Parts: sequence; structure tokens; C-alpha cells
Amino acid sequence: MKNNDLSSEPVPRIALVFEGALAWLPDEHAQRQYNRHMDRGEFDKAVDLFEFNQKLETVVWDRSFRMSMQIDVITFLGPDKWAEAVARRIGDEELPVHKVWATTPKILGRKLAYMRDLVRVYHCYEQYQLYFGQKGRYLTDANQFGY
Repeated sequence: MKNNDLSSEPVPRIALVFEGALAWLPDEHAQRQYNRHMDRGEFDKAVDLFEFNQKLETVVWDRSFRMSMQIDVITFLGPDKWAEAVARRIGDEELPVHKVWATTPKILGRKLAYMRDLVRVYHCYEQYQLYFGQKGRYLTDANQFGY
């Protein structure tokens, strides 16, 4: 609202890639179990193997409330059913996340030009640094999220 006028401008959003930044598989044994569950379509069991980055969770809470950011989580690992399992797990962690969705880096890179409300994509993959153009941010530290 500006000068008591309601605006139709969308709220700016930032996106965080789930795997590697927000959560990861702790060891090779978990990786083997993850592969087995994904092959069987047991997405809830597969997502339970991930460990969350506690420091980044704290930063997500901070950016969400202190800076009023709307945060989406993106996953590159699977189909929409996988994203639903990730959303349930994020709900269990009680993180202030607006939406969880699945895509691929190439598709996201093409769509970003038309997603005016999505201002940043935070990820931890060196090979995708150029996919997201000026909206992409390569995370090396949790404190870089949201700036």
C-alpha cells in the first residue's frame, strides 16, 4: 500500500534450491537408501533421509520475518510428487516457506525472464551459475541468503 492506495504489484519472491543448500544427504549409505526409495517411488521415505542445514534454517526465519521476504523452495531431483514430499518435510520443520515446486535448471532458466516477481534463485551448484542469469546466486555461506 502506498499513499493509502492498494497495489496490484506482486510481492517479490526469492527461491532456494532444496538439495545441497537447505538440506543434503549426510553420507553414502543415505545416498544408496535414497536411490532405492526414489526408484520405488517412496518419496516420503527418501526425503526423510535428508539432513537440514540448521544455520540456513535460522537465516530463512530471519529473512522471512525481519525483511518480509516471500520464500519458495525449488527441487531439481524429481517430479511433482517428490516436491509434495519435500513440502511435507519442510512443514515438519515448520519453516516459513510459501511454496515448494519441482523443475529442472534448464526450464527454470528459460522461465525466469517471465517471472517478474521472482527476484533471486539461491543454489549451491557451480555448474548452474550461468543458467539463471542475474537472478541466480551461488551460495557458499548461509548468511548470503536473502541479500
